[in-house]
Amino acid sequence: ASCSGQNDKLSSESIAINACECFANQNSGSIDDKLKPCLSDPINERQHEIHDAYYSDISLEKAVSQHMMDAMIYMVHNCDQYYNELDVMFTNMYPETNYEKVEEEINALTDSITSREKIDSIKLGWIHQKISLLTKSRKLDDALNEIEYLSQNYSPSETYFIKMYIYRLQEKYDESLNEIDKAVKEGNEGYIFYAEMIKRKKNDR
Repeated sequence: ASCSGQNDKLSSESIAINACECFANQNSGSIDDKLKPCLSDPINERQHEIHDAYYSDISLEKAVSQHMMDAMIYMVHNCDQYYNELDVMFTNMYPETNYEKVEEEINALTDSITSREKIDSIKLGWIHQKISLLTKSRKLDDALNEIEYLSQNYSPSETYFIKMYIYRLQEKYDESLNEIDKAVKEGNEGYIFYAEMIKRKKNDR
């Protein structure tokens, strides 16, 4: 890849620096809404130039995807507003709920799970619901106990995301990153982005 003149302006880092400033000036909309004019559109508009300059050995589609990911990872570490909004969105995947509001539902799920001997997708669905409610009510150790039960009876891959999330809330960043490593080894490359978010959280301590 050439690194001179015009190409420097097309590098993922240069695009990310511009996107960061642009993102900070967007006053409304979701993260994706803000990223579109700031990051997605500039990359898509120059995709052929970017492909020729940096990724001539892979397809155009993969080149665009890779350049976008590299730029977003740079923004996680260097663009505070973007990172802070992402962090809030991540935490709100399981928005905090008062335990008393969900206690009855958790108990009912526990009864259903216990009474169903068959290890099937129905039981798996109930376990996931219970883990979700325990996580939202921030009964994180109870959720981890339920996850342990799940991973003994079903595929451990069912648990990577939620364990990553719980460990992140508990500020156990190395354990959280370990769950991401497992997911990535099984082909879930999208988890790499979560890893960068957790590394930043760890470094910000």
